[in-house]
Parts: sequence; C-alpha cells; structure tokens
Amino acid sequence: MHSHHISLLTKDAKQNIDFYTRVMGLRLIKNTVNQENIKVRHLFYGDYLGTPGTVVTFFALPLLGQRTDAKHFFNGFRLAIPMGSADFGRND
Repeated sequence: MHSHHISLLTKDAKQNIDFYTRVMGLRLIKNTVNQENIKVRHLFYGDYLGTPGTVVTFFALPLLGQRTDAKHFFNGFRLAIPMGSADFGRND
C-alpha cells in the first residue's frame, strides 16, 4: 500500500524549492496556496513520471519555529531511490 503524499512544513519556500529541485532532483509539480488558508503557500514535488506515492508537499510558514509552548517536534522522514539509479536525474 502506498500513500498518496506526505505534507510537511517549511520556513523558507525559496530554500525549500532549491533543495528539493536542485539537490534532491525532484520536479516542482505545483506551486499553489493552501485551500483552507489562501495566505499559506503550498509546494508539491514528485518524480518526473508522476508515480503514485512519490509526491511530497510543503506548506510555507515564515514564522515556523516561533512556538514557545514546547509542543512541537519532528522525528524525520526518508526519501529512497531505486538501487543504481542515482545518476539518472543528475543535472551536471
């Protein structure tokens, strides 16, 4: 079973786009706004084939990290690529 996508938060949309497109080699699929709050930017990334389960999205929140109630944490996530395919999407 595959998930449709995972959504995360970012403080800096420009840095996020640079990292996920240039470093990670993902395609910026969509640059839009959150449907529930149109003041929040929503970035969508995925592979170049549109393969289900490859989409990761970010909500850009410039004030991210400003909470002081100690009720925030991040455990992490991983992206995987098929063995032997690391050079496929290189932009060198």
